[in-house]
Amino acid sequence: MRMERYVSWQLRTVFTMLAVAVVGTAVTAAVRGLPPVSAGGGMFVAVVVALQVLRLLRLLLPVRQSWLVRKLDDAAALPDKSPVDDGSALRRRPVLPDMFLSFLVIFLAPALLWWPWWCAVVPFWLTVDWLGEAVLIALWERRSGKNLWRGKNSADLYVTPRPPTPAATDAPPT
Repeated sequence: MRMERYVSWQLRTVFTMLAVAVVGTAVTAAVRGLPPVSAGGGMFVAVVVALQVLRLLRLLLPVRQSWLVRKLDDAAALPDKSPVDDGSALRRRPVLPDMFLSFLVIFLAPALLWWPWWCAVVPFWLTVDWLGEAVLIALWERRSGKNLWRGKNSADLYVTPRPPTPAATDAPPT
């Protein structure tokens, strides 16, 4: 398995959950039909959106950042022989197929049996955590001058120095 940048993996999970929401809602609408949104439904959607914004802000609070920065600062250096992804995984396959299928099954069952909007609401709830963590890690990478890599086990984190940015004039860096 190739090592993948942690930010790239987080964004792939976000795209996967958005795909689960779209496909799950479409399947639920085709099989069961979606109930009309009542007057109270608009208020429910507003409350859910407000809670999501609060959750995203909570992720960006300094307390959460300090915990995550300590975890990232403890990451080990990448072993020399480890194959790393060149960044094309996010462009080549933005949706993780195994995760997509497992979450689709998990979210379709309650949507078909209980509440039809389940597939539309719950994946977005989970997406906020992954998106917030991707933002925090991207900010950490920028501040520390390192790239964070995800190992075979998601708890294994490795760092490498960031490559120099190319010059705007295509001249070799000095």
